[in-house]
Amino acid sequence: MLLPFENFHSLQRFSDFLDKLSHLSKENKESITEFKRTCDSLQSCFDSVKCGHKEDEHRNVTEHMNTICTTVVYMYDDFGECMEKLEANNSTCFQQWTPLKKLHKSEEIDDEKLETLKKEMCTNIFGKEKCMKKEIIDECGEEKWNGAKKHFVALLKTSVPCELGELKM
Repeated sequence: MLLPFENFHSLQRFSDFLDKLSHLSKENKESITEFKRTCDSLQSCFDSVKCGHKEDEHRNVTEHMNTICTTVVYMYDDFGECMEKLEANNSTCFQQWTPLKKLHKSEEIDDEKLETLKKEMCTNIFGKEKCMKKEIIDECGEEKWNGAKKHFVALLKTSVPCELGELKM
């Protein structure tokens, strides 16, 4: 069985991806630029796994990483101006909005807590009672809402099995 990161360069890029992802900061524009470079360099690895490997496990990992790349780049680039408006407005909905939680087991998170976090992520990806939909449309317009929805739904699909209902694309 071939691994999705079968050569040293791909493994190195994968490690760089994880490092850059953990150090992303909207205050540090260089961290965003570096993350984009890492995503660009991983693209050939994504493509080789999509085309060359049939193992679902490997394809799922690379699809998830690719979705993270496209979502993060979208949020910082195309959605950046809208995000600034939302931050300036500083509504209760926006303050409480935590769309992306760390969803992995650790000393603080057991299996039961992990399942609870996953369910919360599914139901609150756009805030309590989907309040961010109205916030985004009011501040930035329908087009920005559709873009944000598209990227977050794609991220959910690769991260957590959810019943997306009206959010399905």
